[in-house]
Amino acid sequence: LTFQLLHILPFDSVRKRMSVVVRHPLSNQVVVYTKGADSVIMELLSVASPDGASPEKQQMIIREKTQRHLDDYAKQGLRTLCIAKKVMSDTEYAEWLRNHFLAETS
Repeated sequence: LTFQLLHILPFDSVRKRMSVVVRHPLSNQVVVYTKGADSVIMELLSVASPDGASPEKQQMIIREKTQRHLDDYAKQGLRTLCIAKKVMSDTEYAEWLRNHFLAETS
């Protein structure tokens, strides 16, 4: 698959993450992929899934299990990065784009 690259938000020491905004070639959805330090990404996660299929308790169990794995890796001296994904509606993307443009030009 070839994705249309819409934006690159480069890594910097304040955000401690890097993101790309792409348009998916099959679904035509705008998707944000972010990679960064586990401490940063884990803080950004929402509790409930976007489709509402998984209850909040199950999401918390998955989050806690993931954090235990990350802690175990850190104890072994391993550095980890996490990847997050968010699908945006066209309305959300238009609003984000407007705010992003204002921020870049201020």
